[in-house]
Amino acid sequence: MGSLSWGEGRNFTTYYRLVIPTLLKSCKTCLYLDVDMLVEGDLRELFSLDLKGFTLATVQNQAPFENIYNAGFLLFNLEEWRIQGLEQKCLTRLKNYPNHFDQEALNAVIKNENTLKLPLRYNFWLQTFQSDDFKIFEKDDFLRFKDHIQIIHYIRPKPWRSLMLWLGHSKNKICFYQNIIDLWWECALKTPIFDKELQQKKIEINNEFVANMNLHLNKLENTIKTLKTQTQTLQISFKL
Repeated sequence: MGSLSWGEGRNFTTYYRLVIPTLLKSCKTCLYLDVDMLVEGDLRELFSLDLKGFTLATVQNQAPFENIYNAGFLLFNLEEWRIQGLEQKCLTRLKNYPNHFDQEALNAVIKNENTLKLPLRYNFWLQTFQSDDFKIFEKDDFLRFKDHIQIIHYIRPKPWRSLMLWLGHSKNKICFYQNIIDLWWECALKTPIFDKELQQKKIEINNEFVANMNLHLNKLENTIKTLKTQTQTLQISFKL
C-alpha cells in the first residue's frame, strides 16, 4: 500500500483491513471491528454463519445510505476474498480514485447486494438518530431491540470527546444517548493499562464542557440584559 497517496489528515491505518486476508493466510474467517465500537454481546454465533457465495457479511446502512454498507463491521470470508483477488482490486480502485476512502473502495468493488446482510444490532450507530433527513427508527422500534444490541458503534458522538447529554428527537422519533455514553466510560475506566490516562481525559473534557456551558450562559445573560434595556427604553419613549 506504500504506493498510495494519502490525503491530508487521513488515517491510513484504517486501510489495513484491506490486507487482512493476506496477513491471516491460515484463517478462513475473520471479524474486523473499528476501534470506536463496544461489544455488548456474545459474537460466537457470527462464526457459525454460512458465508458460502459471499465475500463479506455486513450491516446495511440506514436511509438515505441504504445502498451501501458501513465498513466498521466486516465479517470476512477470507478464502473467497483471496480467490477473487479483492485486495488488489480495492487497491487499484484507490489508485484510480485518490479522493476515495477505503470504505468507498470496498463498496465499489464488493457491491452491497453481494454481501450477507446482518441485523442492525451488530453495528448500531448512534449517528442514526441525529438528523431528520435520515430515516431513523420510530421510538417503539428502538425500544423493542435496544436491549439486544450486540455492538455499539460510536460514530457520533464520541464519548472520549464530549460528555454532553445527547438527545435526538423529531416528532415521535427519539433516542436518549446518555446511558450509552456512560456505558462506554464504565468499560473504558476498567482498562488496566490506560485507566489513569482515561480518568484524566474524562476530567479534561468535563471541565471543557462546563467552561463552554458557562460561556453560553454568560452570553445568554448579556442578551437578556440588552433586551431588558431596550424594553425599558421603548417604554419610556412610549410614555413620552
